[in-house]
Amino acid sequence: MIFPSGLSPLSDRPVLEDFPVYRSPALSAVTVLLGGLALTGCSGGDGGGEERAYDVPGVLCGIPLDPGFVEPFLPGGKTLSTKESAPSGGAKRCDVLVDGDLALRQTRTWWARGESASSVAAGYSGMEGAKVSADARFVHSGTGAVGKTSSCTSDDHPRQNLYAVIQVLAPDREDPAAMQKLITAFTEAVEESKDCG
Repeated sequence: MIFPSGLSPLSDRPVLEDFPVYRSPALSAVTVLLGGLALTGCSGGDGGGEERAYDVPGVLCGIPLDPGFVEPFLPGGKTLSTKESAPSGGAKRCDVLVDGDLALRQTRTWWARGESASSVAAGYSGMEGAKVSADARFVHSGTGAVGKTSSCTSDDHPRQNLYAVIQVLAPDREDPAAMQKLITAFTEAVEESKDCG
């Protein structure tokens, strides 16, 4: 349908396009600045994700650990909780949940003395592209790691070694350098725990 020039299809008022619009350079700059601030405000404070409203405790499932080692692998959210389980063979698992979603898993597990950190790592997800330490006690990738304790023994697990395992299950949290520090600290903490014997 064609309308007479200058009239809107819904009324007899002139169409706004027919009037000249003054565009102020200062107004355009303010609009761009406010738009940029709005986008920045949505990104949060931890590298593009949601901000953390929770504190990371210094003890997770009975194992003391500096929160600074764990924080790089945890997403933003409101709450952090832990869930302990003992899946089989004397293993102890500590699931770290953020807003109810599994973000990180710490496992203490016994394996036969002939195994190595590399062979243990093959049994866990998140170890793709893992690097082995010079002494072969540690294996780490950006999202998982295994550490062999140096002197842990148990009457319940003769001829076995205790291993510490970390798996990151939160998306977009890969950090090989931080994982190397975390697995070293976690393995040392396990060695000082009652699990070591």
